[in-house]
Amino acid sequence: MESLQVRIRENRVTAVHFMLLSKLAQFPSVAKDVKEIVAKLLYQENRPEMDLLEVSRIEDPRIRKWFENNVDSSDPVVRRIAKRVVERGKRLAQEVVYSVNPPDRRREVFSTE
Repeated sequence: MESLQVRIRENRVTAVHFMLLSKLAQFPSVAKDVKEIVAKLLYQENRPEMDLLEVSRIEDPRIRKWFENNVDSSDPVVRRIAKRVVERGKRLAQEVVYSVNPPDRRREVFSTE
């Protein structure tokens, strides 16, 4: 973790580092530090080249907020990933219920399937 922090300070991180960071964010012992590092890098004005798809897998409110703010980005890749992150967090309406059983086709009046 120390050498990674040195690389970050010197702005020598690559897209591969973000894949490793997204995996490390799943471990409770280092998750807080990793999320702090990634959030800082996201909000930097001259942020390094990132694998935003890997960053989007990290569950953190600051990272989610960054993606929410970039839903209308001019960059199509950023916009696509940001929309996916925002949609992932939306809940379905209370009226929508998932059924474990398939529909009863004998009671069906009309179907477009």
